[in-house]
Amino acid sequence: MTRATGRPLAGEFTMQVRGDGTADGVWRLTAATTPHWKLYLRGVRTRAGGEPATLTPEPGGGVEIDWSEEDDGATLTLACASPGGDRQTPRVHASVAILHESIDGLYADLPLAEHDRAARRFWIRIMRLAGLPGGGWLIAWLARRRAARAAAAFQAAKR
Repeated sequence: MTRATGRPLAGEFTMQVRGDGTADGVWRLTAATTPHWKLYLRGVRTRAGGEPATLTPEPGGGVEIDWSEEDDGATLTLACASPGGDRQTPRVHASVAILHESIDGLYADLPLAEHDRAARRFWIRIMRLAGLPGGGWLIAWLARRRAARAAAAFQAAKR
């Protein structure tokens, strides 16, 4: 039994094709409205096996993705306009389809590490020292000196 996963992406999108648009090229579809998403495609070919035609995204259109183990990739149905202005829904196959969706407030909800008072004081001193002429050299010299001591202690403990 094969398992397929589908995902409709509504709204207008822009399409950029890098390379020649064939299996060696990369397609990038980007949502023009909220919710923002980006879809990266590689190894794109039409269902008939020919070269992908030049497609123009249709206003108010969308994309429907079907990932399938059977096809070994993803099948996309695009809402596009043909050069004559007619609406068409071409189906293309991509060997790789990566969908990136931004999540609002993702980083705002993550707990960030905070330094205690002594650590903040230490880093303030280091940054002030680094800003002085020759301060970077002094910090590097102290770090090398400390590393040499640690290596000597390690060798002594090994014996």
